[in-house]
Amino acid sequence: AIFDLESYEDCFFPLTGLPNPSLVNIIYFETYEDMLAGTNPIDNLLYKNIINPQIIYVRFEDRNSGQPIAYLPLVLKAINC
Repeated sequence: AIFDLESYEDCFFPLTGLPNPSLVNIIYFETYEDMLAGTNPIDNLLYKNIINPQIIYVRFEDRNSGQPIAYLPLVLKAINC
């Protein structure tokens, strides 16, 4: 299935406690290790999952410093309708 990752972004901020979304860069990763290192981000935000369900990882960085300030796992699950 194809997931529009950007469409979920408003839902993240209550979970992270980050007060101002405009000061944050949101970056998606397929692995936990890549998320921690900040390497191999998912470039296409219209993302096709590899397995179902699949966990991807979201890294929130301070827009000014580039430093990570929060992390979040995201479960993608396609459901037949």
